[in-house]
Amino acid sequence: MMKHLTSVAFAVAVALSVGLGPASSAEPTSYPLVCKGGPDMWVEVAHDFYAKAVTVLVNFRWSNRAASQAQPAAGQCAWLDRGGRYNEPVGFRVGFPKNIHIIVNGSGQIQRLSPAGEESAPGVNLVRDILAGRLFYLHAYAQGGWLVVTRLGP
Repeated sequence: MMKHLTSVAFAVAVALSVGLGPASSAEPTSYPLVCKGGPDMWVEVAHDFYAKAVTVLVNFRWSNRAASQAQPAAGQCAWLDRGGRYNEPVGFRVGFPKNIHIIVNGSGQIQRLSPAGEESAPGVNLVRDILAGRLFYLHAYAQGGWLVVTRLGP
């Protein structure tokens, strides 16, 4: 019986060492992206009331120069070390685990924000930076036709 258990343990150890074990759930590597908001950036704020979460979806144009060489123009994003490529996604999505309601009016101003006191929440600051045409930084990786944001800020 002991010999059989030792054989099974050895077989499991070999299977794990050659990659037959559980798949790794590590997130892909993300890279720094620099963007400048403005009227050419399309923003959608999606609320999931059941999950109490907010997803901000943003479409932009790629700059053809690295952000380290030149600041992106209004409505553009660039990787820190290079410009965008034609086959890369032209939008990013970032989720927030809080049920923050952001309503933007037709003039591009934040009309309503709830709950009260959330004026400095990360999602709110991102939307404000985009609407105001300010420069902002994030880290992202490509997945499923979107850039997935893993971190806001430099």
